[in-house]
Amino acid sequence: MDQTLTLGPVALTVVDLERSVRYYTQVAGFRLLDRQTRRAQLGVEGLVLVDLHEVAGAVAPPPSSPGLSHFAPLVPTRADVACFTERHLDAGFDVDPRDHVVSQSCYVTDPDGHAIEVPWACPQEQWHWTDEGLPVVVSTPIAVQDLLSEPGAGTPAPLPAGTQMGQTFSSR
Repeated sequence: MDQTLTLGPVALTVVDLERSVRYYTQVAGFRLLDRQTRRAQLGVEGLVLVDLHEVAGAVAPPPSSPGLSHFAPLVPTRADVACFTERHLDAGFDVDPRDHVVSQSCYVTDPDGHAIEVPWACPQEQWHWTDEGLPVVVSTPIAVQDLLSEPGAGTPAPLPAGTQMGQTFSSR
């Protein structure tokens, strides 16, 4: 894959823009970068990651429908994943921390049903490889306390500069 390839912001439909801005800024750790009547852009300093559009009466599509499955802003450190996890726990949200060998992540769902994965890319020397030279990717749970004990994770902080859109996944 071309190493210069980057992904832009993900556009999400929300029912209540005020509620969503509150969630993304106070819980998920995004910065509000631009706000209009029915639209808000959020991300990290200098980079839009999420473009929210309010649509009255919008409903989340059923899980089996085609389209966006989840989006994944990639953070620079494992401690950043821990901070993201802790902010959600403190706000009473369910979290699902996962080890994929190539990355460690925390999965959450926003108030409109959009799934978010916040991953940290593990150093390649820790990866496992198939005989065909492909990385082995798994999904095993990470104990929340193990993640929260990561050095530098003690104080929940916003998503840091250096966060970028790591991936978006569509269902098939």
